[in-house]
Amino acid sequence: MLNEPIITIISDKLLVGISIRTSLAESKMPMAWQRLMPRRKEINNIGNDMYSIQVYDNDYAHGEFTFDTQFTYIAGIEVVDHNHIPDQLEAITLKGGQYAIFRHKGDLAAFRKTFDYIHLEWMPNSPYQLDHRNQFEVLGAKYLGQDNPNSEEDVWVPICPK
Repeated sequence: MLNEPIITIISDKLLVGISIRTSLAESKMPMAWQRLMPRRKEINNIGNDMYSIQVYDNDYAHGEFTFDTQFTYIAGIEVVDHNHIPDQLEAITLKGGQYAIFRHKGDLAAFRKTFDYIHLEWMPNSPYQLDHRNQFEVLGAKYLGQDNPNSEEDVWVPICPK
């Protein structure tokens, strides 16, 4: 079982990235990173963390999300401003607000347990419900890649009171 999340409020975050359409079952997320990382040096005023962002359709907000649900995936890097966006990259704004932060430890295959805990155990028993904003993961210094069982990332789930 995962630990209880940290509940926090953040302001908007600015990112530059690349998006693709996928599902958790298809797992095309690495394709976005393969396209973004060689272009990292073209991006001005970047931070240290990378962001894995999921833009869900209405299924997510209505609790009908499954491993096969299609969504837009964005591989992004935080920036200070959107003044210079290299060609074929996108300006992304993560909307601020209240989030529950869960620490995921393990590889991509183990993410199913984290996903199930958040949506099937914690959320129904918490005083919160999903808010219609983007869920994202922060891939910091302890992120060792999706295939590394020792990898760690923070899963940020948008919430609001029930």
